[in-house]
Amino acid sequence: MFDSTRSPLFIFGAICLGICISWGANDISAQRVRVTPPAANPNPLPKLQYYTLFRDFYQGEYARSIKNYQTLLRTAYRDVDGAFFDSVCYLTMIGECYYHMGNYAKAVEAYETAIGIYIKRSLWEPRTQLPRTIAPDRTATAKARINWYSSKRRTAIGTFPQNFSYVFGRLDNERVLREGGVIQNPQARPVDIRETMRCAALALHRRSEIKGVTSKIDPTTQKILSGLTTQKFTSANLVGCWKGILAAMAYSANEDYAKAAKLLESSLQIGGTYDHPLTPIALLELGKISFRAGKFEAAMTYFLEASFSAAVHEQYDLIESSLVWATRAHLMNSPNLLFSPLPNAIAWAARERAKFMQASLTVELAHNYAEAGQTANAIKMLAQTRRPMARNDIGNSTVASRMWYVSSLANFRNGNGKKGLSDFGRFLKGFQSAGSKWLYQLSLANGLVSAGRVTGRKADALYTRLLRNPTAGDWMATPMESMAFLATPHVEPLERWFEIAMSQRKIDKAINIAEALKQHRFYAQLPLGGRIMAFRNILEIPDEMLTDKIKKQRQVLLARFGGYQKYSETSAQLQTELNALPLSPTSGSQESKQQKKILQALANSTTAQEAILGAMALTRLPSDFTFPPLVDFKAAQSELKQGQCIVYCVGTRFNFHVFLIAKGSYGHIGPIQPNVFRKGVSTLLKDIGSRDRVAAVPIEVLQSDAWKETAKKIGDVVFPKRNATFWKEFKEVIVVPDDAAWYLPWELIQVTDDGDKTKSLREFVDIRYLPTLGLAVSPNPVKRKFDNVAVVIGKLTSKDTSEKTSAAFTRLKVAVPAATELDSNLNGPSNLLSTVFDTLLVWTEMKERPGYRMAPLQIDKGRPGSTLGSWMALPWRGPQHVIMPGFSTSAATALKTRKYGDDLFITSCSLMAAGAKTILISRWVVGGSTSLNVTREFASQLPNGDAMDAWKRAVKIVSEAEVDPAAESRIKSEQTNEAIKGSHPFFWAGYVLIDSGKPKPRPKAKDEAKKK
Repeated sequence: MFDSTRSPLFIFGAICLGICISWGANDISAQRVRVTPPAANPNPLPKLQYYTLFRDFYQGEYARSIKNYQTLLRTAYRDVDGAFFDSVCYLTMIGECYYHMGNYAKAVEAYETAIGIYIKRSLWEPRTQLPRTIAPDRTATAKARINWYSSKRRTAIGTFPQNFSYVFGRLDNERVLREGGVIQNPQARPVDIRETMRCAALALHRRSEIKGVTSKIDPTTQKILSGLTTQKFTSANLVGCWKGILAAMAYSANEDYAKAAKLLESSLQIGGTYDHPLTPIALLELGKISFRAGKFEAAMTYFLEASFSAAVHEQYDLIESSLVWATRAHLMNSPNLLFSPLPNAIAWAARERAKFMQASLTVELAHNYAEAGQTANAIKMLAQTRRPMARNDIGNSTVASRMWYVSSLANFRNGNGKKGLSDFGRFLKGFQSAGSKWLYQLSLANGLVSAGRVTGRKADALYTRLLRNPTAGDWMATPMESMAFLATPHVEPLERWFEIAMSQRKIDKAINIAEALKQHRFYAQLPLGGRIMAFRNILEIPDEMLTDKIKKQRQVLLARFGGYQKYSETSAQLQTELNALPLSPTSGSQESKQQKKILQALANSTTAQEAILGAMALTRLPSDFTFPPLVDFKAAQSELKQGQCIVYCVGTRFNFHVFLIAKGSYGHIGPIQPNVFRKGVSTLLKDIGSRDRVAAVPIEVLQSDAWKETAKKIGDVVFPKRNATFWKEFKEVIVVPDDAAWYLPWELIQVTDDGDKTKSLREFVDIRYLPTLGLAVSPNPVKRKFDNVAVVIGKLTSKDTSEKTSAAFTRLKVAVPAATELDSNLNGPSNLLSTVFDTLLVWTEMKERPGYRMAPLQIDKGRPGSTLGSWMALPWRGPQHVIMPGFSTSAATALKTRKYGDDLFITSCSLMAAGAKTILISRWVVGGSTSLNVTREFASQLPNGDAMDAWKRAVKIVSEAEVDPAAESRIKSEQTNEAIKGSHPFFWAGYVLIDSGKPKPRPKAKDEAKKK
């Protein structure tokens, strides 16, 4: 019981309209899927047709519903104050259709328009005749026949009129008569205030959910907050409860969750007695607040209560939302247990013909089964999902994307990795464009930052929350969002975030962001966003490299996926047997037959392992991304040795930066205009002779040292005021390139010494390259005990001959007897065969696109296991040393490209992910005898020392030798009286030595015992 004493206008309005207010069951039945519209009233708002559209909406007919709601919107009531409450209802339901289809931009537009209309008319109670009393509806719960949960709240369900009498027109006509103006006679009309308030609350809730962390800084949120929270609210009456819930939604959108929760709790019942049509959404919001706070048991209770209340009030969309969230809350505490309410709720939805709810909850149950390893049940549920999705728009909704994700997981768990990857691709395609709230929020944030609508501090806070790697909580709560985030490129916002940190002079944070950016560039290229590789690392890295955290993760994985250990042991045994055989046994021999048999068995075993890894990747289990390793800048700096300097480059679409990092100190050079730096690199490449990928280089270019002037200018830009005195403090420089810095031979940079004289940087320090800072300071791979050298013989350029390459191989075999020629008649996939050689030397041109799709051997292109991506898969023991003098990058054409650095960055990361410790790869192809000689010398010296020593010796030998133009495929054949020296950088500066450095000495047994 409550008092609603109002002005005499209510009596006047009732007399004018002369209608009877509709009570009881009619108002509730309007929401059901299988009912006729409510009893007619003269000119109600919203129109009667509005209620009949719920049938289509709940059955997933979204396109048709949007069209019909838009028709109603075009003919909605308008007066001198603009649109009225019926438009709030039409717009909210338009937003709901777009919401379920994953079109969040249009959904938010509709929601915000609806909210704006409501706020403009929010002082509605003086014009409205409210019921004097509320009677209990003693049949509502029984009619709902809820079978999945029994409410513990013990509250009564209130009975509310379908329509309230609302007075339009001027209420101050007497004053107008006295003072002048237009008289507008008041007229009463039936308005469904209850439905208006439900829609306004729903619009606020959905908008906040979609906008997420961007909501608080959105100016619209502040307008909503001021428009809805200026009054005091009391739960003693209907107006106070309903307006209190709207205000609580506004507080929640502003992340003031304490105020929101307090107001929601007090507004759940009118007068502390009766549930009302806004109770379900209030309970749902309370559940989300508890979920964010990590109170999962409380959250699950709220969600279940919300589903119960929504069923009583026939709000099928909120039943679905509540039970999906309840499942998440359940899994946070019991990840391997099925959520028992789901089967009954699915049966209930089928009975009610609420197809969207049925489809969504069936997918949720299938996901439950797949997570628990009950693959057959998961596949059965997925088959059932397709029935309610037939002949409607559910197949184009977010439910469809979720279905493909679960199908992918089920197929991986069933051992079908190929189908798992295919279904994941279908999930990702749909979810990226329509479904992922995380990606939508990131797009919103990036738009706000790029438009300058937020301060640097707020932008930093936004990016910190949105550009994080998924946490354990993210994986548990929203694995699909986490996977979509990892697998979707978002380089631009990361670059903006880096530049914001630089503008704030937060160098350490900026470098940490840059490392995350480099890691993301790599992961975004990989299937499943690098998650398979993450779990592969956790399970397969050597025991001595395990941290305590990774050890625990490994234990959890092996316990949950028991079959993996069995396959792992089988693969290890087969690998031992394979290692005992010759790399390339005589065709037809017993050893050859045995190798084929082992390779086939190893393929079967590792394929099964990879499928299990795919299943792990799609589960809610967290994973550490250990490659490329992310290290904190300060921790990395402390790992450097005296005499080491890291030249760390970061190229964004805005600026180019160079950092000099040494133990105990660092410096920043920049920002440098990217085009200025790229133009300098391009000019240097042209001066050296690298203008065209295959064109011959004029002899006069190879006899000139004009490149030194350009190299000095570049040095003045990237190393200003750092002469020989500075560099003499160091013994080694590790270059971590980015952008066009990958194409710059840093060895050639000219450093001033003794007045105006200059020397190349390589005369002061040793120089090697690595793709990331983490790889520069992380522990090196453990060296394996065999030294097979696999050599692919072909032509480095079209003008070279295989005979010349074969002659070089003969010379190599004298120095390295373990060298073995590979031909196209391999006994098995190269990703498996590659596990038995330590060094790979590819003397043939790499013709296809670089990256993980490239075939490292070239001789098996197109076959299973031939790609670098396959080499990154199990058994995951690729060659430790890779030499590729036939690799061509944008440097070969002096940067005639719009993409800078990805060819070398992605390829080098992929090779290192496959097991490489040392990579010698060409920026441009030299070909001819010089290229064969320098790589042969390098390969022959690798067994005798570290890679840097081997490379320096190889370059020294080639530099001191004269070049025979007739033996070089890239030199024009004009006659000259002057000899060509191999010291010209065209012949050797095109190679990038990517090397992990000398292995750290392993602690002796006594030292280990002392530590223990």
